[in-house]
Amino acid sequence: MRSRRVRGTLIAGLALGVASMLPASIALAVSPTSGLKSLSLQGVGSGGLVSDVCTQPAIACKTGDTCDCLSASYALVGNQGFAKGTLEITLSVDTTPVEELPIADIGFCDPATGTGTLTSANSKVTVSMNISGLECATTTGQDVIDASYVITAGGGKVTNGTGAINGSVLTDSDTGLSQVAVTGTAQ
Repeated sequence: MRSRRVRGTLIAGLALGVASMLPASIALAVSPTSGLKSLSLQGVGSGGLVSDVCTQPAIACKTGDTCDCLSASYALVGNQGFAKGTLEITLSVDTTPVEELPIADIGFCDPATGTGTLTSANSKVTVSMNISGLECATTTGQDVIDASYVITAGGGKVTNGTGAINGSVLTDSDTGLSQVAVTGTAQ
């Protein structure tokens, strides 16, 4: 049985070995972590997917491809001042990718990119984000989003951050509400 001291030395040595293999610009690029906080939001709302290019905001479709526009609005609960706030997203979904990602016999996952806006309940803090990921069909024909976000402009105490957005977009003919979860960081 090894002592804790030997294991600690071995782990530290491995960590130094891995760090020494990185380019100097990566190994030394340490950013300040002051103000780094967890962002955790959940919401319900409504949305839709239409067979057209997104116009508000305008998101161009790749020349020669066909795109759908997914837009949704969610009322939020959560932290960092966004409880009772809103999340608005608009994603351009490219329905003619070079390589489709089939989901059994029910549909495909298509690449999606666009924007989102987080707004606090009192509308004093607005955060803009870029979003990129996949839009996929479920077995019952609903749409789900599996994407990442990066904050591009912030307000109040939030100036940057990154994380994941997972959600559903139910059309008027579906029962229930669309849901979203935003998890990640804010700084």
